[in-house]
Amino acid sequence: MTVQERKTLEDFLRKRLEDELTVRQMNTVTDALRGSFDDMDNMAMAAQGGAPDDLLQAFLQAKRVAGLSEKTLYKYSRTMKRIFAEENVTPANVTVDHLRHWLAKEFERGISEKTLAGDRDSMSSFFGWLWREGLIARNPCGNLDSIKVPKIVRKPFDSVEIEQIKEACGKNLRDKAIVCFLLATGCRVSEVVQLNRNDIDFVAKECTVFGKGAKERTVLLDDVSAAILKKYLESRADTSVALFASRQGDRIQANGIRAMLKRLEKRSGVSNIHPHRFRRTMATSLNQHGMPVEEVAMLLGHEEIKTTMKYVVKDKAMVKHHYQQIVA
Repeated sequence: MTVQERKTLEDFLRKRLEDELTVRQMNTVTDALRGSFDDMDNMAMAAQGGAPDDLLQAFLQAKRVAGLSEKTLYKYSRTMKRIFAEENVTPANVTVDHLRHWLAKEFERGISEKTLAGDRDSMSSFFGWLWREGLIARNPCGNLDSIKVPKIVRKPFDSVEIEQIKEACGKNLRDKAIVCFLLATGCRVSEVVQLNRNDIDFVAKECTVFGKGAKERTVLLDDVSAAILKKYLESRADTSVALFASRQGDRIQANGIRAMLKRLEKRSGVSNIHPHRFRRTMATSLNQHGMPVEEVAMLLGHEEIKTTMKYVVKDKAMVKHHYQQIVA
């Protein structure tokens, strides 16, 4: 805010409040206002002269307290550090042109629209926070257009593919238990690797998981997945508390599950086997069998229905069937 703008604001307040406050009270208000201006100057100076990493760390800490996952925080940090270094800018002097230039370079080197849209979201979150905190005068993302991402229908597994995947597990109870668990619960792989043996309630056929942002929810098991999981646990000789163990007997990691699924991909002949596709298959199957999308969202841990709808693949024949039932 310029000196003239501050003087105009002071004059405006005096005219509005002179009939309501005494001279002493008016002077107190004016002193408080000028103190606020000084604080704004100090914050602007900190943004101008401070290291970009200091402001970035303050932002990350605020978001960590708000419950964002470490994976999301890492993405924010990586994106912003690259922009500062490659465009040679600081939070105080970056402009929308710098951001557009960086995104254009990324696009030219073959980065997908989906990834760029995520980078744009990172920028918007960071600079929006700085602006709301009064650390920068303007939000450079204010005029930064959103990035359109091509809508690609990601297909779930069909019933034949599911059987092929299960058969590819052979006599390996662990692999089959993981496959069935993913299909039944729709859990993220990051959630699966955190589970312990005693997290499973075999009587109620359910367990509690902690998803993104440490949000707790209950997921359910069907009879088949519960039976195979119980058989797998009874077959183990290790003492690990982990629900799923590696070949060495310790807790299996996310990369270990992904590697296992890639091996099943080769054996089964089913392409594109990855954890999130099981999640999409579970959501689509439940919805097609009559479960309201709001309840599917609860099982998946989604706060917004529009997020769940990205997972639920609508079959055109079924939509037509339902339409005919209603209008008949």
